[in-house]
Amino acid sequence: MKKLHYRFYRILRKQGFRAHHCHKIGRRAREVVKAVKKNNGDKPVLRKLTARLDQWDYKLDVENKTLRIAILNNEWVKLKLQWYSYLDRYLDEPWRLKEVLISYRNNEIWTYFIFEKHVELQTPKTIMGIDISFYNISYTIIDLKGKLITIATMSFNGLKRALTHRIVSEKMQKKYSRKWKYVRGISEAIRKHGRRAKNILIDSCHYIS
Repeated sequence: MKKLHYRFYRILRKQGFRAHHCHKIGRRAREVVKAVKKNNGDKPVLRKLTARLDQWDYKLDVENKTLRIAILNNEWVKLKLQWYSYLDRYLDEPWRLKEVLISYRNNEIWTYFIFEKHVELQTPKTIMGIDISFYNISYTIIDLKGKLITIATMSFNGLKRALTHRIVSEKMQKKYSRKWKYVRGISEAIRKHGRRAKNILIDSCHYIS
């Protein structure tokens, strides 16, 4: 990050970016490059137009359901939000609004609020072991002395559903091996199945926990 900061900070500032923007741009650039190297890609490509904003770069008006965000040359723009009632529960203690993620896709602007709260760690009283298969989840709970408390099995098909999307994605890549990267419709379909598989696995982790 120090090398990125040294090489590009003044350039970005001359282009009108705020100091916090420069820091976020550097972090995002490093993430993209690391991802490309990890996947043995050819060159870094910014596929999503997104921006993470700290508390200094946005102003949320809950009463009027608007969001003001800082842009180039210390100017501000106002967004009218499509508000969802479940967000109200996170606007009071113990939750705190930390960051705002702005994303532009399909000619629409999407806003994501990132909340956080302090969690007091407690001393564990039991230990749970989990065995996940394609059709069910088996779990065993014991106390700290090794005494068995319970054993149970619950139905589960998250891995099977995720694998189905993964297979579809790989078949499309194999079928269009020479052009899938360059044909927008094919590449978007492959990424769509990849996202679905990823979201299923994330939801499955929440379900299991």
